[in-house]
Amino acid sequence: METETQLHPLTAYGILRCGTPNPPLRQAAGRYVTFTLVMCEVVSHSLLAVKINLKQVLFVEVKYMGILNQLDNFMADIKVDYALCGGYAIDVFLGKKTRPHKDLDVAVFWEDRDRIVQHMLNQGWDIYEPCGTAYLHKIHDVSNQKCVRDNIWCVQSGNPHYKFTKHERDMYAVDFDNSEQSKLDYIEFLFNTRISGLFLYRRNHDITRSLDNAILKINNTPCLAPELVLLYKSTATDNTDYQLDFNNAINEMNDEQLVWLQNSLIAMFPSGHEWIKA
Repeated sequence: METETQLHPLTAYGILRCGTPNPPLRQAAGRYVTFTLVMCEVVSHSLLAVKINLKQVLFVEVKYMGILNQLDNFMADIKVDYALCGGYAIDVFLGKKTRPHKDLDVAVFWEDRDRIVQHMLNQGWDIYEPCGTAYLHKIHDVSNQKCVRDNIWCVQSGNPHYKFTKHERDMYAVDFDNSEQSKLDYIEFLFNTRISGLFLYRRNHDITRSLDNAILKINNTPCLAPELVLLYKSTATDNTDYQLDFNNAINEMNDEQLVWLQNSLIAMFPSGHEWIKA
């Protein structure tokens, strides 16, 4: 189908999230197709409109967007500021699923760590914190935290994709199968610092982004901005998923985002980096 229509970006993403084709899309398509979720190829976009090319309509598994809906509701109960990050954030920014995702990453802030840990424990989740070794420390209560690293793994009991084997006391080895996550039974929380309206890049606090630019709201879902997501991924470009995220996102980012990413890459990799534009 060659018909094109103009839609506001949030409207276009709303089609994706809610599964409700709006009148312009139905009119352009010429018929109503019964489906739960639909994505359309984005030909071009600006702050005002997205041009949708209806010749390529991709159907998406309900499970994919269902996880994000569940996360929105789950985080609302914790009542802390957060942002979807990692590969899921890139997909939400692009308005389409680009690859399978093995885990769900959520950026939060250090001052909310105890509240998050207590909520997850109250809900019956198992919580493990990396400690810079081969073993993870299991957290049984808020007072029993090492806080060596800036992340925690939260796993629902019975999750078949993660196997934890006790090493000694509360230290565990972990094995996981890298399969695509299909439901909200694993969350990795990554703790960040904010000061005076600035989001501080975890690996170098001299690199900052205003909170308004660091966390974007897309259809009411807070997402870490793509330039920050890519900066975090820039330390492991041999990871094919990270490289794919870069390739998919880079042409959809605006000039200001691109300049910020380039300057940050130069600061982090003064000797050069393959993502630094020549």
